[in-house]
Amino acid sequence: MRFLCLHGKGTNSQTLEVQLSAVKYQLGDGHTYEFVEGTVPEEAAPEIHAIMSPSEKYFGYFDEHSPQSVLDAVNNLERYIDIRGPFDGLIAFSQGGVLASTLLVRQARRGPNAGCVRVAMFFSGLIPVDPDLLERGVIAPLDHAQAGEMISIPTVHVWGAAEQGELPWPPKLYKLCKGETREQFQHTGGHEIPSSKDRVAVAEIVQKMRRAIWRADVGSAE
Repeated sequence: MRFLCLHGKGTNSQTLEVQLSAVKYQLGDGHTYEFVEGTVPEEAAPEIHAIMSPSEKYFGYFDEHSPQSVLDAVNNLERYIDIRGPFDGLIAFSQGGVLASTLLVRQARRGPNAGCVRVAMFFSGLIPVDPDLLERGVIAPLDHAQAGEMISIPTVHVWGAAEQGELPWPPKLYKLCKGETREQFQHTGGHEIPSSKDRVAVAEIVQKMRRAIWRADVGSAE
C-alpha cells in the first residue's frame, strides 16, 4: 500500500518518520510512505524532546483559531492527493488526524466515490471539524451523537491511556468511524506512538493495521 503520512503539531515529517519506525519495520515490506510537512511554524511539541533536536524547525498544518487556515489546509491536502496520488491510505498523528478526518468526512458527504483513500490509521487522532460549517467560517468539532458514523473506510485508532484524561478526542474520532470496520488499541503511554521499547504494543498495533489493510483490499475487490 501507498500511505500518505501527516505529522502532529509542533513536529515535522522527520519526527513522524522516527515515531513510526518500529511500526513500519514490523508491518514489513510491500508498503511505501510519503510524508507531507506542515507550513505553519510551531514550537516543538513536549513529547518529542527526547527524540529530536531543539534546533530543528517544527510545524503544524493550520492555525487552530483561524477557519480560513483550517479550510486552506483541507483544500491543500485534497489537491495534494489529486496531484501526487492515488494513495491507498492515510497515517495521521494528533493534529494530522484533524486534517485527515475532516477531509474524509467532506468526501463522504459528497458521495461514496468522492475519495480514493481506502484505509486510515490514526495515532492520538484529534476529531474532525464540520466541513460544511468550515466553509461558512466556523470551526465546530463533529459530535458522533449528532453526526453518526461518518467515515466508512476501515480505520485503526491508537492512543495512550495517560493522555485520555486531558485529551479525550481519540475515542470521539473512533466513534465517528464505521463500527464494523474500525479497530482500536490503547497503549500504556501518553501522546506518542509506541516505539521498539514496547514490543507488545507495536505487535498489537501492527496486527490491527494488517486487519484494516485486508478489509480495504477485500472491499476494493468487491
